[in-house]
Amino acid sequence: MNRFRQIFENLNWIKRSVKNAPIPSTPPSPEDKKRWEEESAKQIEKFSSNLRELSTELAKRGWYANMDMPLKFFNALRPLLKTNKLKSIDGMMAAYFQHHLEPVENEIMSAFPSRAQILSAAFRAHTQKTYTLSVPVFLIQADGICSELLGVGVYSRTKGVPQTAFAIEQFKDDELMSSLLEPLRIAGALNAYADEKHQYPDIFNRHEILHGKSLNYATELNSFRAISLLSYLCSTVSGAFFFKEASKDPQKYI
Repeated sequence: MNRFRQIFENLNWIKRSVKNAPIPSTPPSPEDKKRWEEESAKQIEKFSSNLRELSTELAKRGWYANMDMPLKFFNALRPLLKTNKLKSIDGMMAAYFQHHLEPVENEIMSAFPSRAQILSAAFRAHTQKTYTLSVPVFLIQADGICSELLGVGVYSRTKGVPQTAFAIEQFKDDELMSSLLEPLRIAGALNAYADEKHQYPDIFNRHEILHGKSLNYATELNSFRAISLLSYLCSTVSGAFFFKEASKDPQKYI
């Protein structure tokens, strides 16, 4: 929980820093105070909107951003997304998880010790480049972890809408947190229906893999994509519960 406490402080710092209002030498008038509050709200909304767009676009490529990624990394990804440099995006995301593979693995297995035996075997398969085994196991475990956290599977949809969209409504009051959870509100490559797969021709699909229809999924890139989903659930979704509780008494966690 120390890790989440640090992130909680960082998010609060962001909220404070975007205000950019000078410290007045005298108490502000009601009009000035209202104007500063409105400007602060606009800036937080803009920051959240950018973060929501970024996390959503990454998810469409099968990538999921976790809460440990520095802002400068997000800022480096944004122009690549806007110019549709997909291979560069894939390369940056894969490099990030390659560099942070050990701490990501330790974090996931520490958070879900009952799954450690299965996950350690999957991570071992990944490091041994046996992606035929790592990818499906990562995807299966992501579904189970999401069910543990939110009560619904990460790939399940009802009338086209991801069930996770309803499950994360409880976090909608925190704009920054909600923006990071945006990928759970949309359908994407991983949970695409058969008639939607053409929209994601080069991104793996959970149904195709687990039902033996896809025979070309076993790549390093797809294994890293699946790891990014596990990391996202472990950091961002787990973190959302911590922040929801912490927001009730912020001073307790600062």
